[in-house]
Amino acid sequence: MEEISRQLLFQRVRNRVIETLEMVSCLEGVAKYGAFWIINTTDFSVSAEFDDCPGVFNEMERRAVERLRGLLGQVSIATPDDFFDIARFKASSEWVALESYAGEALQVFMRRGRFSEDVEEASLT
Repeated sequence: MEEISRQLLFQRVRNRVIETLEMVSCLEGVAKYGAFWIINTTDFSVSAEFDDCPGVFNEMERRAVERLRGLLGQVSIATPDDFFDIARFKASSEWVALESYAGEALQVFMRRGRFSEDVEEASLT
């Protein structure tokens, strides 16, 4: 197994957060995977303790993730059963709000973009 630094680990986590935001920011894509898969994947992807690696996540990105977590909690409560129906996603104010905010959060993250998966970034601010 490859050993990597904490810095590199969090750079990879950052990239997974961006990928998750891309996925959640389109309800048509969300419907392909189903409600429960999206909820669980998003919860896992945005659960890191971002203070563990300063510079990989700036203050705006951290706030974006915190707000996304709140919206994800609302979606979880409003989704008692799994479904794949795009019309049902679009009829849910919670899912529409999550989709909309994921797009906003993605824009925040893309200001600095993806980081290297293999090389520690020298300047992360």
